[in-house]
Amino acid sequence: MEKLPQSFARTVVISLGISTCSLSAAEPGHADPPPAWAIGQADRSPDLDALPGFQNPPPGFGTVPFYWWIGDKLTKERLAWQLEQMEGMGVSGYQINYAHSERATVKSRLTYPSDPPLLSEDWWKMVGWFMGEAKKQGAGVSLSDYTLGFGQGYMMDDLLKDHPEVLGQVLRMDGGGKVAPQKVEWTLNPMHPVSGPGYADRFFGQFERRFPGEAGKGLNFFFSDELHFGVTGWLWTDDFAEQFQKRKGYDITPELPSLFKDTGPRTPKVRMDYSDVMVSLSEENFFKPFFEWHQQRGMIHGCDHGGRGRQVDEFGDYFRTQRWNQGPGADQPHLAKDLIKAKVASSIASLYERPRVWLEGFYGSGWGTSSAGFVDATLGNYALGFNLLGIHGMYYTTHGGWWEWAPPDNTFRMPYWRHMKPFMDAQQRLAYLLSQGHHRCDVAIMYPVAPVEAGMNGNVAVETAFNSAKAIHSKGIDFVFMDHQSLDRAKIVGKELHVAGNIYKVLVLPGMSAIRHSNLQKALEFKRAGGVVLAVGELPQASDRIGRDDPELAAMVAELFPQGAVQDLAAAIPFRDYRGPGWVLHRKVGPRDVYALYAARRGSEAFFRATGKVELWDHWTGKTKPLPVISQDDSGTKLRLPLTERELQLIVFSPGQAELASTSTIDNPPSTIPLDGEWEFELSPTLDNRFGDFHWPPTKAFIGAEARRMKYADETTPNPGWQ
Repeated sequence: MEKLPQSFARTVVISLGISTCSLSAAEPGHADPPPAWAIGQADRSPDLDALPGFQNPPPGFGTVPFYWWIGDKLTKERLAWQLEQMEGMGVSGYQINYAHSERATVKSRLTYPSDPPLLSEDWWKMVGWFMGEAKKQGAGVSLSDYTLGFGQGYMMDDLLKDHPEVLGQVLRMDGGGKVAPQKVEWTLNPMHPVSGPGYADRFFGQFERRFPGEAGKGLNFFFSDELHFGVTGWLWTDDFAEQFQKRKGYDITPELPSLFKDTGPRTPKVRMDYSDVMVSLSEENFFKPFFEWHQQRGMIHGCDHGGRGRQVDEFGDYFRTQRWNQGPGADQPHLAKDLIKAKVASSIASLYERPRVWLEGFYGSGWGTSSAGFVDATLGNYALGFNLLGIHGMYYTTHGGWWEWAPPDNTFRMPYWRHMKPFMDAQQRLAYLLSQGHHRCDVAIMYPVAPVEAGMNGNVAVETAFNSAKAIHSKGIDFVFMDHQSLDRAKIVGKELHVAGNIYKVLVLPGMSAIRHSNLQKALEFKRAGGVVLAVGELPQASDRIGRDDPELAAMVAELFPQGAVQDLAAAIPFRDYRGPGWVLHRKVGPRDVYALYAARRGSEAFFRATGKVELWDHWTGKTKPLPVISQDDSGTKLRLPLTERELQLIVFSPGQAELASTSTIDNPPSTIPLDGEWEFELSPTLDNRFGDFHWPPTKAFIGAEARRMKYADETTPNPGWQ
C-alpha cells in the first residue's frame, strides 16, 4: 500500500522510561520452534519427501485475502454468501481490513466508519460467528493494523493512554543556548520495554481473550501494514547511555555531536555503534515480543512496511527488525514483479529460517485485470522468492458499483472466479514446495546498512547494491542480500560460507564505504580460505573499529581487493548453478534439488548444477513425469526446457538415473492448430446483484455486459473530435 510520510527526521526524542533488557546469549535472530501442530510451516529435514505434500498440500498454504469489511452494514446473510463463493478455493485465512479517508489526525488518516463499529461488542460477536463459519472451510481470521495507528482511538492510543512513559520529547535549543523539552504527541518509543508486549497484548491479546483456545486455529495470519512510530532519526532514552556503555564499552554522551555533524575520523564508528544499540533495543523491546507472541501460539505474522526493504535504515535497520516476522513480505501492486522487494523479504526468511514470504498482490491492477494477468504475476513473484499469497483485495461490498479500495476485488467479483479453482489448487502446491528446505544460490550481496548509518554515501551504496542485484539476476544468477550479523555467524567450510542451512561461494560488497569490522575480518578469512570476495563501487574506508583513517582496515582492504572493484559483476562471478534463460530459484528440499524457472523460453538449452533423475513437476495437477536430458556428468545436467515463458517450470532432480533424450525428442517442435473460419460468441450475464453490488437498489437479476465509458463528438461543430 501507499507509503505515509515520516516525520521528525534526525531529532533526539527522550522517552520518560527505560529499556531494561539485558544482552541475550542466544544467536542473533534465534527463534524457538512453533508448536508441532502449527500449520503453514517449513520442513527443513534432510530426508523430507516433499512429493506427497506437493500433490496434496497440508493446511496453511492457501491464500489469505485482504477482506475489506467496509462500505455497507455487515450482515450474516451476506458474509455467509461470500464464504460460499470462496469455498473450495484454498483459503487459509481471511484478513479483515479497514480503509482510511483523506481526513487526518496528526499522524494518521482516519478510518472510515463502519457498521457495526470496529471493535464494538456487536463487531466482536460478528467476528466470532464469522470465525466459526470460516473454520468449517479450514480458514482462520485476523485483523490488519493498516488504519489502526495513532489517533484512531484503537490499540495504539490505548497503549499511550495507559503508559504515557512511552511517549517522547523533542529537545530544541534556542539562539541563546537554552534547551527546552517539547512533548511529542502520537509517538511510540520502540526501545521502551512496555512498547512491544503492551501493544501485542492490546492488539492480539484481546482476540485471544475473546476467543480462548483459537490462537493458531480460528485465529491466524495476522498482518502489519505500513507500521510507523511517528519518529525516525537519532532516538534517545533515559537509560540509553547506560545501555550503550554495557554494549559498546564507552560513554557515548560526549560524542553525541558526531551523530549530527562530522567531528573527525571517529564519527563513522560512533554512528554505527549508536545505530547498533538503538536497533538492538528496538528488536528486544518491540519487534521480538511481537514475533514470540505469534510463535508460541503457532501463528504466522506477516508484514508490508513503508520502505519494503528499499529503505535499508527503516526502523534503524530494516533487515534486523523485520526478521521478527514469520512471513516477512512486501506488496506488488499493478501485477508488478519487483525484484528488490521480493529478494529482501525472501533473504530475511532464508537467513533466519522463517517459514513464509508474504506477497501482497496485486492492488491497483484495475477491474480489467484478467485471469491470465493474475496467474502470470503470481507465478513470476513465486519465482522471485514469495510463497504466501495475500490477495488484495476481497470486498464486502462495491455498493452499486461506487465503492472500491485500490481496485480490483481479485476474488469472487471477477467473472472468471468460478474457473480459478485449478489455479488456486496450483498456488497451494507452489506455496508448499517453495517453502520447504533451504534456498540455494552462490552469491550473497551485503545489505548496505552500514554506509547509511555512517553517513558515508549511503544512497550510493544502496543504489549500487540494488543495481548489481538486478544486473546479475538478468543473467540467470540468483542471490541473497546478507545482513552483517548473518555474515558474522557464517562458518567457513572449505571455500564456502555456510549459514542457516544456506551455502554461498561468492560475497559481494556493494559500495560499502563503511562496514562492520567483524564483517571485513570474515570476508578476509573467507578469501584466504579460497572463497571469492568481490567489490562493486566504493571500497571500505571506515568501520566500527576506530572509524576512518584506520591503517589496519586499509591493509585488509588492500589484501582483499588488490585489483580494486570489479566493473562487470556477472562476468567476475566464476560459478554458475544455472546457465540458461529466465529467472531461477533453486531450493534444496530433502534429498531433491528443486529449480523453479520463469520467463524461460521453451526448447532452450539449459545447464543445472545438479544430477540424478530429472522430472517435471506439474503444479496444476500435482503429477510428475520424467524429463529426458541431453547430457549429465559430475558437473551437472543439460536439458531442453519443456514449457513457455509464462509458465513456471519446476525441474526436480531426485536420487536416481537420468533418462537420455533421443534426438527426435529434443528437436520435436510443438504442433500448430489452425483456428480459422467464422466464430460466434455469447456474452453471458455474470454480475450477481442480489446485494446491490453493481446497481442500486439490489435486484435478483444477473447483470450482463454494460457500456460504462463512452466517447462523444459534438455534431453541431465543424470537424468534431471524439471526447
